[in-house]
Amino acid sequence: MKKPSRSSNLALRFYKSDGWEKKELDECCIKGKIICAHPEDIDPYYTLDIGSTFDVKKLIEKMSVLHRRFDDYPEQTDEQFIEKMNWDQR
Repeated sequence: MKKPSRSSNLALRFYKSDGWEKKELDECCIKGKIICAHPEDIDPYYTLDIGSTFDVKKLIEKMSVLHRRFDDYPEQTDEQFIEKMNWDQR
């Protein structure tokens, strides 16, 4: 089942409450690792650790929609936006 993902101004977020599991995100991570940034939060989420990278095509296959918190790049496709959020592109 595809799930929504969300962005902040710094990273992509994959909320446990949306059904995301670390294992499926690990399958999309080609460099570095996935972390649960704030496990004590009421609504914890997974994100890329610093220096990490997603295989964008694999990730998009698992996503239903990308909710952009700050849509500073409305001309970019979701694929381009996610690529920009990879740490090796910063």
